Amino acid sequence: MRIFLNECSSKPLILKAPVDLSTFSIRDNPTLRKVISTNVEASVIESSDIIEIDVRMESEVELECAYTLEPFRKKLRLHDQLIFTFDKENEDPNIFPINGNYIDLDPYLFGLLLTEIPLKAIKPGAKLPNVGDGVRILSEDEYEAGRGKNNPFEGIKVEEDE
Repeated sequence: MRIFLNECSSKPLILKAPVDLSTFSIRDNPTLRKVISTNVEASVIESSDIIEIDVRMESEVELECAYTLEPFRKKLRLHDQLIFTFDKENEDPNIFPINGNYIDLDPYLFGLLLTEIPLKAIKPGAKLPNVGDGVRILSEDEYEAGRGKNNPFEGIKVEEDE
């Protein structure tokens, strides 16, 4: 979704459109399998050297269940505000610089979507596997106590260079 700067004014510019966020890399997010659909409604207002964009977004995503590793779909809704400026001296990390004659919102929308993806997605109705089904659940202390034991490389001798 592009916002051309010559269309901005002090009166709100309302944009509604589907946006394709499936082209962005999801490799760094193990929970997110794919973005199925995204619809965006944006209200754009320009005041002096700032452009404020009020974003309402609905997305349907496919996530991976942390318990079963099965895919499931989830609808996400979010409301946020993005602020852009022409001021090249701006150092506020929450205000983004404008470079060129339009603002490409897609990377910002994808970033907003990622903030809504849970770190541990659980499919509705999924249960944690029972101990004994090829699964062993350890406390942190048990894990640390067993760490280093049964090391498959334990018996290998390394010859040192002389």
